[in-house]
Amino acid sequence: MSTNIGSPHQPTRLSVRAALGFILLLGFVYTVHFASYQYGPIYELLRFVPGLLGVCALLTAGIAAKDCYLKFAPISKPSILVYAVLLLLMLPVVITGLQSGGWAGIDWRLIFINAPIDAISQELFFRAALLPALLLVMPRKPRFALVFHAMIFAFYHIGMFRVAPPGVAVSALFLTFLVGLGWGWQVKRDGTVVWAMIHHTILQIILKLFAWG
Repeated sequence: MSTNIGSPHQPTRLSVRAALGFILLLGFVYTVHFASYQYGPIYELLRFVPGLLGVCALLTAGIAAKDCYLKFAPISKPSILVYAVLLLLMLPVVITGLQSGGWAGIDWRLIFINAPIDAISQELFFRAALLPALLLVMPRKPRFALVFHAMIFAFYHIGMFRVAPPGVAVSALFLTFLVGLGWGWQVKRDGTVVWAMIHHTILQIILKLFAWG
């Protein structure tokens, strides 16, 4: 991963550490916005703003787009195995959804608009902005950066306590942490966020088939 952020003759307008601080601040605002569960075309499109601003902050710091994992690359066989395991982890969630609120039916707007927007906007922020920023600031602690990014990703879903019983919400947050860890590992390994966006969209579609709470 390139860490070239400018030369003495052409200083960058933003350091990587400053970019990370800005991204963490965006993450707080992003979490508050998501926890409000506001729906509608405007609110849904606003979810792209933190990710776009976060990526722009890294680009301003001299980080290349490919180092934000914004490129297409083949998915590795170990990553396919990890993604299969993550899908299997959804089985308890499906059972909980059936017990909690039951089958909600197919809402085409949720499946073809809301689910992709949720998934792609989250991947843009957490895996294309937050994760590379943490890895750049902590180059000697990649595992810690990966775990820390997954913890922030799980905290982003704190609004689960508003729509699900406490026990279900805690389990969901732990599962979200594991899923975020898996996505982050794959993105870092393969150097692309594309597959995480696709896999995340599939999981979002599954979640939106149930009426929670």
